Amino acid sequence: MTAKDLLNFGIIDDIVPEPLGGAHREPKAVCTLVGKAITNQLFDLTDLSVEQLLAHREHKYRKIGAVGGLLHAQPISTPSIQ
Repeated sequence: MTAKDLLNFGIIDDIVPEPLGGAHREPKAVCTLVGKAITNQLFDLTDLSVEQLLAHREHKYRKIGAVGGLLHAQPISTPSIQ
């Protein structure tokens, strides 16, 4: 399973690219990239109320593992979060 698969399944919210040769070759650059990714995700959440955050989290985790109608994630009207 790849990072793109996890993103498509909604299990992860973003993919942080690695520097050429791997993260171990450029640890400072990786820390900067991870910091930016976390900052961006937190920024997207700052305008949401606690109720919206909880509803979004519940919806996200309920739809993980939903397969071909076996488990149906109920739609919740929350703002779109990328």
